[in-house]
Amino acid sequence: MGCVEDRWMSRQTGRRTIRYGRGKRRRAVWAGPGGQRYSRSFSSRPDAAQCVGAVRILIVELIALFGNKT
Repeated sequence: MGCVEDRWMSRQTGRRTIRYGRGKRRRAVWAGPGGQRYSRSFSSRPDAAQCVGAVRILIVELIALFGNKT
């Protein structure tokens, strides 16, 4: 439902990406109830993880209230 991506290091190679040292390093990524992908960037991993957790709780609450109307 959500994850934290490192925008400065490649997952495949473990090497620096073109974005290394530029902008915010971490990106919180999640899918909404309709399947659409959303993201928000953060400087630190704990902040991004907190965002993913909060969004996860919000989505679960919305589904409980309104059902999964996709």
